[in-house]
Amino acid sequence: MISSFNKSTEELNKVIEKINNYCLGTSSLLNHDKTIMICIGNKPSNLPFKESTAPERYLGINFTKTGLHSKINTIIKSIKESLSKWKSQACTMKAKMAILKTCALSRLTYHQYIDYLEPPHIEELNNIIKWFLFSSIKYTYTEERKYRSLMTMDRAFAHWKEGGINMWDLSSRQEAFKIWSINRLLLLNKKKRTNTLHHWYIDQIKTWELDSMFIREQGLSWRNFRYNFFPNHPGIKEIPDCIRNKDGHPLSLKEIYYLIISQKYESIRRTEGQKTLMALHNINIPHIFEYINRISHQKGRNTLFRFFSRTLPGINYNRNTICKICNKRFTDPYLHLFIDCQHIKGIEKSITTTFNKLSIIKIKCWNLEAMEVCKTNKTEKVYPNLVGIITHSLWTIICYKLFNEDQDKKEPTFNPTTIENELNNLIKLEKFTLIKKLETYEKYNNDNNRNLLIYKFNTAWQNPINPLPVPI
Repeated sequence: MISSFNKSTEELNKVIEKINNYCLGTSSLLNHDKTIMICIGNKPSNLPFKESTAPERYLGINFTKTGLHSKINTIIKSIKESLSKWKSQACTMKAKMAILKTCALSRLTYHQYIDYLEPPHIEELNNIIKWFLFSSIKYTYTEERKYRSLMTMDRAFAHWKEGGINMWDLSSRQEAFKIWSINRLLLLNKKKRTNTLHHWYIDQIKTWELDSMFIREQGLSWRNFRYNFFPNHPGIKEIPDCIRNKDGHPLSLKEIYYLIISQKYESIRRTEGQKTLMALHNINIPHIFEYINRISHQKGRNTLFRFFSRTLPGINYNRNTICKICNKRFTDPYLHLFIDCQHIKGIEKSITTTFNKLSIIKIKCWNLEAMEVCKTNKTEKVYPNLVGIITHSLWTIICYKLFNEDQDKKEPTFNPTTIENELNNLIKLEKFTLIKKLETYEKYNNDNNRNLLIYKFNTAWQNPINPLPVPI
């Protein structure tokens, strides 16, 4: 595909002459039936090609004679359709975030460099995200409905190790795209690698007479960014070099976004439930999330993360109400349903016995102290994974008792054999991963690393039933 920008018919004819000369030397031919023109301003009568009457696509972007023809609405529609298919799948929160970023929101990335998400777009996308991540409605997204979030952006933006879910702040990310574009333009100008269009943009920036709305919005965003984070950098009117990081490289999109987010959210907000855990029970938040993030059992990690981040569905907003399982009043649904409920008390002895059978580190009873996985050292694997496995098993029992409407569905119970099998299967899976690493080391005759890996694995995964998971 060939694209040419021309100021007049005479200039266009010179371009056509060059193309025809190229065709003579390469045995190719310009197809006039498939060649179109987009005319801006006064249209001459002697056009060599037919004029476009519909948006034309070039490099994935649609254009008309009035400028950019936005595809944002079309992309948002495709995102809804895609997420509707994924929504029915039982996924952990990490899996949902991976799907959301790679299969949905990533479709907007290319377009956001020159096209913008308007406030209504961001509002709609945020509503779609809330539905996909937190709503119990599996199949149908309703545009008119405002879905509730179990984790607002002042928590969700943070990393998993800090109790967030690495969620993008779409308005801040859009701002980062604008800043990056101008910064990149200044870099090209400094290196003198600009074309005619770049020169037109630079001329507008020099005089600050911005005819292009595209450049005006980006320029204002860049100037505000420079003022907030790099006040010693030369102003945009002087056509300076681009803003660079400490290593002397132009700021990446990720670095720009991180700076904006760091200013917008100076710290991670903690919920009232988390503040209670910290004040009354001495739970180390957010440090505990660093340990939860290391848990290998996916469902166990997911349930334990949502327990301490206060994002479990169906129970999060229940306060000062009667328990549907034991008919006792509670103020904290998490502590009651997982620890203090009479049903849990009835199986506590079985939980404790099973735990102590499978773990070298023992517990006296099933309580919040037992669930505090950060009290172990970072190399210990059995204890935190076992806590996760048991917590998830309890969650399946709780969900059945609170939400099940299928009378034919078998009621889940706490089964010590199932817990033991889950742990053993997890160790086998981790052992398989280790074996693959060992094969790599053997290939390069690195016996020292091989022995060290086996030692670390045995130290991490040793338990009373299998004190030496990998024989030396």
